[in-house]
Amino acid sequence: MTNRIVFIAWQLTTRTRTLAQHLSADIISFEKHFANPFFRMFHYLLLALITLHKLFSNKYRIIFVQIPPIQSAVVALFYTRLTKAKIIFDTHSVIFFPQKFHQKLYLQLYRYLIKYPTLNIVHNQKILNYHYLKKSKTVMLEDKLPFNLCPKSAINHKKKIGIICSYHQDEPINEIFKAAESLPEYNFYFTGKSAKIPKPIAANINFTGYLSNDDYEKFLTSVDLIIVLTKRPDTVLCGAYEAVSIGRPLITSNTDALRLHFYKGTIHTANNSQAIINAIKTAFTNYQQLSAEIIELRRAKETDWQKQFEVVNNYLCKQ
Repeated sequence: MTNRIVFIAWQLTTRTRTLAQHLSADIISFEKHFANPFFRMFHYLLLALITLHKLFSNKYRIIFVQIPPIQSAVVALFYTRLTKAKIIFDTHSVIFFPQKFHQKLYLQLYRYLIKYPTLNIVHNQKILNYHYLKKSKTVMLEDKLPFNLCPKSAINHKKKIGIICSYHQDEPINEIFKAAESLPEYNFYFTGKSAKIPKPIAANINFTGYLSNDDYEKFLTSVDLIIVLTKRPDTVLCGAYEAVSIGRPLITSNTDALRLHFYKGTIHTANNSQAIINAIKTAFTNYQQLSAEIIELRRAKETDWQKQFEVVNNYLCKQ
C-alpha cells in the first residue's frame, strides 16, 4: 500500500486512528475546537487552510475524510479536484440524525456531495440500505477492533462496571445514574469529561475523566462488564467494538442495528433504569457464558472486517 495516504479527522476517533494504523497512513487532526458557533466558523476556516497546506505539501494521493464535520469533506474535494487524488468519505452515523437546523443543512450538503468521492463508507448495515445512498458508491466497513484480547481471569470482589460515554444528548446517562444508585454493591466508572455532571452523587459512581489511549485500554481491561447505550436508531457504537475487542461482556441498547451487529456475548436493554438494572443482574448471573460468547463474536468480527476491508482495498488499488 502506498504511504501517500492521509486521514483528515479534525476530531480524531478510535476508529480513524485504528484504520490509519492499519494502512500506515498519516493523520491530519486538531485537538482544540470551539463550542461557540461564531468562533467555530472562523476556526473551521483556519483548519481548512492548515489542512490544504498539509495536503499540497505532502502531495497525498488517497484522502480519507472522517465526516462529520462536512466542512472537512469540502476541503478535501477541493484538493482532489485540482490533483486528481482519490477521496474516500468515512461517514459516521451522527450526520444522519440531525437535531438542529444547521445539522439538517449539513445532511443535505452531504447527500449532494456523496456523488463525488471514489468511495463512501458507512458503519452499519441499516444505514447502508438508506435509499439515497443507493446511487452512490457506498459500502459498509465496521470498526476495526482496536485492542488486544485480554480475557478476564476472575470477577472483581466488588463488581466493576465501565460505562463508555461522552455525555451527549443521545446517551441515557441519567437512567444509568438511577440504576447505579439502586445497585450499591456494584462500582460504576464513567469515562469521558464529566464537568457538567452535578456532584456529589452516589458513592459507587466514579468518573475517570480524560484518559490517554494507553490508560483507556488499561481501564477497559480492569472492568468486568461494559455498558454503552444510545437513544439514536441505526447507530453502532465505538464503545461496543471496544468491549468486543477487549473481550468483556457487553450491555447495549435494544435497537435493530445493535442487535444485528452485536449478537453474542451481549445483553440488549431498553434505555430506562429498571431495564438497565435487570440487564446488569442478568449479565453477572450468566457471566461465564457471556464471556465465552463475546470472544466468539470477536473472532467473527475479525473475519467480517477482513472481508469488508477487501472491498474498500479494491477501490484503493484501482488505477
